[in-house]
Amino acid sequence: DDLFQRANSPRRASRRATLLQTQLVVDDQAEGGPEFQVMPLEPQNSLLRRVRIFPRNAIPYSVHSFESRETTPPEQVWVLNGGIRIVIDGLQVDNLQDLGTVDLAADRMVIWTQSLGDGEFNADPGETFQSNDTPFTVYLEGNIVIRQGQNVVRASRATYDVREHRALYQDVELRTFLPQINGDLRVRAERIRQKSQSSFHAQNAWATGSKYGVPGYRLHSTDIYLENRYTQPWIGPGARMYDPATGAPIIQETPWITSLNNTFLVEEVPLFYTPYLSAPA
Repeated sequence: DDLFQRANSPRRASRRATLLQTQLVVDDQAEGGPEFQVMPLEPQNSLLRRVRIFPRNAIPYSVHSFESRETTPPEQVWVLNGGIRIVIDGLQVDNLQDLGTVDLAADRMVIWTQSLGDGEFNADPGETFQSNDTPFTVYLEGNIVIRQGQNVVRASRATYDVREHRALYQDVELRTFLPQINGDLRVRAERIRQKSQSSFHAQNAWATGSKYGVPGYRLHSTDIYLENRYTQPWIGPGARMYDPATGAPIIQETPWITSLNNTFLVEEVPLFYTPYLSAPA
């Protein structure tokens, strides 16, 4: 299947080379070492996430499912065509931070997850519950829209790792809502690498606060880093918010941009250049 080959090629490229066999030499005169007991491994995160798969429109999608033994343990592969939407709830980090809901929509998808063991896949899965440690990687193509929290991503191709909360987007636009300006910050790039829920690295990109399709002003950069930071004012404690129940201060995160090799343009006229910028978004 052409879709599966396109989705699987970056996974093969990132896979480790075959391990070379080595020889262990044991001294016959050596004294016996400590005994090691094999203990069963338990998932570090036993909480469950919920995965729901829907048709993106009124036309049902098609599903081809098979078991892949290219990895250890084997993986279950689902190839879906015809418009698919996946909604994932219950994502958490370290059993504490709730990452909310992730909504993935695209025309075509390939999903890798833990093998079912029987090589079967229910074409109408409804609700599926998995441990947060279970591998779940999605490759998406065509009219991609991904929503999580205040972020909306539109791309032509993407790979999303649900377990690691990481992603790689190609030909992409990221919109994130900024309460400070009551509007969106737009980042348009050839490639954006998502390192966590709120940390992004865009390459060959521009950023703007304009809502127009062709912005009247923008900042062109070779690299743009968008992340949340805890900031303090230079002078004084600043205006703090306090929890009415405990009286403890509420620490708020500030969206922060760091960019390299910047050219600021109004329409198509460059006004200034600077090699480095770092400031609140």
